Order: sequence, then structure tokens, then C-alpha cells
Amino acid sequence: SGNYSPLYGFSVDLSKVSAIDTQLQNVYGEYNAKISCGFGDDENYQEYIDKLYAAGLQEYLDELQSQLDAYLAKN
Repeated sequence: SGNYSPLYGFSVDLSKVSAIDTQLQNVYGEYNAKISCGFGDDENYQEYIDKLYAAGLQEYLDELQSQLDAYLAKN
């Protein structure tokens, strides 16, 4: 009788964006330790964000949003 998330059962298919996913993981690996441990500054953070977008972050997010929209429309 409890509530559950409307996203329950949703899973992402990364096949269309697998190359972008790899590029994003590479950028994450390059900056993660510095930023997550507090050694990065505003300039490092902005470089990180810029590199994520250059690696295809917007296309990646658009694909995930498209899949989510399709899932929600069916359920």
C-alpha cells in the first residue's frame, strides 16, 4: 500500500551513447580526485565542466531524457 517512484523499473540503454559515455568517464577520471578531495579551485571546476560538455555531455543527457520520456509515456 506504499507509494513507489514512477521511475521504478526504468533502465538506461547506453548503446547509442557508449562512445560519449567512455569520453565522459575519461574526463571524470582526470578530475575526480582533485575536485572530490577539495584540491580543485574554481578554475579546475570550470575546466572540468567545459571538458564534459566538449566530450558530449549535452547529447548524452538528451538521450537519457528521451529514453525517460518514452518510458514515462508508456507507463
